[in-house]
Amino acid sequence: MAIQFVITASGCMIQQRAFNVLPDPNYAMAQGTAGKIDNIFGMVLNGCGVAMATYAGQNFGAKNYNRLRQGLKAGLLVGLIYTAFSSIGAITLATPLTRLLLPGAPDIVYTYSQQYLTIQGICYYFLFALFLFRQALQAVGKSSLTVLGGIVELVLRVFVCFTFAIWFGFDGACISNPLAWLGGALCFIFLFIAVAKKFPHADYNEKVSAEKNAQADTPNTIEA
Repeated sequence: MAIQFVITASGCMIQQRAFNVLPDPNYAMAQGTAGKIDNIFGMVLNGCGVAMATYAGQNFGAKNYNRLRQGLKAGLLVGLIYTAFSSIGAITLATPLTRLLLPGAPDIVYTYSQQYLTIQGICYYFLFALFLFRQALQAVGKSSLTVLGGIVELVLRVFVCFTFAIWFGFDGACISNPLAWLGGALCFIFLFIAVAKKFPHADYNEKVSAEKNAQADTPNTIEA
């Protein structure tokens, strides 16, 4: 996990540079403040991922593979509710919270902050899916695979910062996070599907129960 966080942090540093080198210093000021607000709403989604890690780990340990699959499907549906609240909160509170953190700043800073948080908020479901499947992979003992998702995030952030940020300025730099979230989420989803294909289709408890029932029926068959 340490390597995973190092890779993610490296991508965020490169992303910050893309904002810092923009011609208007108000861009960096707005993004720096909006990023803190973004983290607040992102923590809600991260909490859902941590809950999934506990759920997945318990069911994987108990060999309840079908329940694990069902939990992930239910988690994706629940995520729609959580991301809706987080998205609405980030978008509607962007300007008020920025004014609270940066009182007396130029009005253009509040406009840029609103723009940044609107783009991030719209794409929160990508972030939720990333957290959900990354934690699920770690829970089933595949922590090493999560490094691949971190590399995908890093590559996409670097790509955006040296292409879209140069071509489209602040607008291009703002999509670095959403694109990294989408790429990382897709990577984790495909990895988890590959891992889950190796799970038995029947739960361990169901298998044991079926064997016990079969053993209980055997004497009756012999007596008949």
